[in-house]
Amino acid sequence: MKTFLHAVLGLLMFAAVGFAEEANGLRLTAQKTVLESETSRPGYSSLQRVAKALGLKVNGRNISFKDLPEGTLDYTIIVRRWGYSPDRYESYTGSEKFAALVKGAETNMTVGEVPLGGYDNLGSRKQYQDTIEGWQIVVKHDGKETFKLTSTAAFDKLLPKAKPGAKPVKN
Repeated sequence: MKTFLHAVLGLLMFAAVGFAEEANGLRLTAQKTVLESETSRPGYSSLQRVAKALGLKVNGRNISFKDLPEGTLDYTIIVRRWGYSPDRYESYTGSEKFAALVKGAETNMTVGEVPLGGYDNLGSRKQYQDTIEGWQIVVKHDGKETFKLTSTAAFDKLLPKAKPGAKPVKN
């Protein structure tokens, strides 16, 4: 019974952390994170408008016995927009500098800014919101792919359906 309980607790901790993998001396963990959030409720309506920006919080750690040079981190995030039939998908892509890591060192970064919107029905507690359907992170060193982390097996099927999304406007 104790072993089963430890296994369940381990799975719960992994679910809270996000996705993690190791390859080529690099351990990468990524999870969705809220960058901005705004809600408003017009008048006496039971609908609450939701506008937020989500990104990916990425933690990289050098677990090899040698230093890793500076590289790049390319990301693609796929969003399903609510209220469309058939489903409408948008992709958001970008590239960030991935810091050089000496052995045992780690780096934390937040990448991507994806605008999401929708409504919460306060009466029925249903949500009508855009959702992140999947994402992929590719780390390259010296122009070669050294690491790839994908959130869902369906990512490769969704990517061709996704149109490039508009970048958020900064005020």
